[in-house]
Amino acid sequence: MDNDSLKDLKFVIKKPEECKTTEIDDFYEFTIKIGQNLEGELKDKILNSFLLGFCYYKSDLLGIAAIKKPSNGWIKYLFGNAWSLKHIDKFKFEFGFAYTKGEWRENEICTK
Repeated sequence: MDNDSLKDLKFVIKKPEECKTTEIDDFYEFTIKIGQNLEGELKDKILNSFLLGFCYYKSDLLGIAAIKKPSNGWIKYLFGNAWSLKHIDKFKFEFGFAYTKGEWRENEICTK
């Protein structure tokens, strides 16, 4: 994409409870389209996130990301696989659900 298109990007960051139902539905549908399905847990994971990020070009949703609050079981799994429980109590958030539509990739949208 050209630099002029990048200037027209709109970034929205909200807590899930601040989002409109349509925004939550859009976030959910976006993750389904790219193949993420978590067998019925996806909507709960989205709603349990700390922050949700949306990137729009005009009215087109072209990217999403979240700061997630991982479950204690997931944290123990991650640290267990790393063979270290050091600092496990400091792990409160993780970056996730970071997806960008194909034609917009390589524009560093998630770094904005």
